[in-house]
Amino acid sequence: MEECCNETAPKSYNAEKKLFTYSICGLAILLIVLVLIYIGLWRNQEGFLDAFALLLILGAISVSAIVGVAYHFSGYKKQISCTLGMMEGMTFGMMTGFLIGALLGATNGMFWGSVFGMLIGSGAGIWAGRCCGVMGTMEGMMGGLMAGTMGAMLSVMMLADPLPLFLGLLTVMCLIVLGALAYLRIKELGELGTMNTSFVSIASTSLIFFVLLVLLMIYGPKSGPVWGLGI
Repeated sequence: MEECCNETAPKSYNAEKKLFTYSICGLAILLIVLVLIYIGLWRNQEGFLDAFALLLILGAISVSAIVGVAYHFSGYKKQISCTLGMMEGMTFGMMTGFLIGALLGATNGMFWGSVFGMLIGSGAGIWAGRCCGVMGTMEGMMGGLMAGTMGAMLSVMMLADPLPLFLGLLTVMCLIVLGALAYLRIKELGELGTMNTSFVSIASTSLIFFVLLVLLMIYGPKSGPVWGLGI
């Protein structure tokens, strides 16, 4: 009787709400850091805001979402099915590769956008899919490889168009998919229950990831025509 009542009890999603709040607060910190870096380094560069402002903001949003979903995955300690692990690895790898590849493809060109998008996306996919062995690892690697190169290719193909607007739409769609992926895990495994991760851990991980991304976007190697330099 007690077990039945527990099954029908309303779900609180306290851990998920806390994680979402941490991710939003982490995003706020990234944006504040971005403003401080702009004041210290880029304020006197003519046309910098027009060229890079929206792309850097999208980078902060992307990093916060990727890190938030990753911490949501790592919070579960339950055994998951091979099918769910494969889906997680492929989807997480694809969305990470797409976001990073598209941003770096715009600012660094097709070659470097593909290289970093593929490597970061594949790494994220392998991490997410490793829980179900070789199949999940392979699916994660495949998703990151494909999406990293496609994201960079799309950005380069649209350099003559209002690219930042397209990347904004792409980011929104990827965030929806990442949110649906987290919801899929909740539906399959139930709510997280407890979360041992601190805000400092999430914020510091996001900050390190974001700073590295910004350094690549602004100061990293360029290949071919890129957004903000002659476009």
